[in-house]
Amino acid sequence: MFRKRATIGEKIHLTDSSTTTTSSDESEDFSRRAIISKLFKNNVIMICLTLIDNDDFSGLSTAKELENNTTLKYVHLDCEWSAMSCAKNLKNALMNNTTVEHVSLVGLFLFMNDGGIETISDLLLFNKTITAINLSGNCFNEEDGKKLGQVLELNTTLKTLTLCHCTISSQAFAEVSLGLRCNTALKVLHLGYSKIDDVCVTSLCNGLKKNASLENLYLNDNCISDFGVEELSK
Repeated sequence: MFRKRATIGEKIHLTDSSTTTTSSDESEDFSRRAIISKLFKNNVIMICLTLIDNDDFSGLSTAKELENNTTLKYVHLDCEWSAMSCAKNLKNALMNNTTVEHVSLVGLFLFMNDGGIETISDLLLFNKTITAINLSGNCFNEEDGKKLGQVLELNTTLKTLTLCHCTISSQAFAEVSLGLRCNTALKVLHLGYSKIDDVCVTSLCNGLKKNASLENLYLNDNCISDFGVEELSK
């Protein structure tokens, strides 16, 4: 059963729950669409929206709630459902949005579905206000790596990219690293817990040779040997 989990200041968090609480002022239908539409209708202060473990993304399928919003800065989706629907709806919602800066798509398995990474890539290439995106918990094959590499090559506004707890093939990582060679905007790259080995480190080092923008690189809890550490120190 869907319910509002918490309302704290300017943040709204929505989650699934097997139980609900009822009271005299909670008799209305708290469906996804009803809740979100109501939140956005008269909102003047909300800056953070979190949707956790929901069945689908229908609450934002019209895209107008986010597209026309002028206060929201953070959108966080964390679950394992309807990946392609989520990607398409998010793209439609944020293509013309001018306030959202941080987007988190954790564990959506976006890239195990054809077109998922392409959809998110289109968003990142068109939208000029998103400065941070978290794609942790997703899976990348070589084609996905190429798409993300193209984003890094052409995007001039993204400053933080998080790819923690991801499954990334060495071929995919090589493609992502190629994108870093021409990137002029990215300052923070999180790659922790993604089973990155020495082969990936070599690709990363090659990609960073001509990169002059990256300031913080996080490689904690990976599979890097002393050889890989030596490569990074060069």
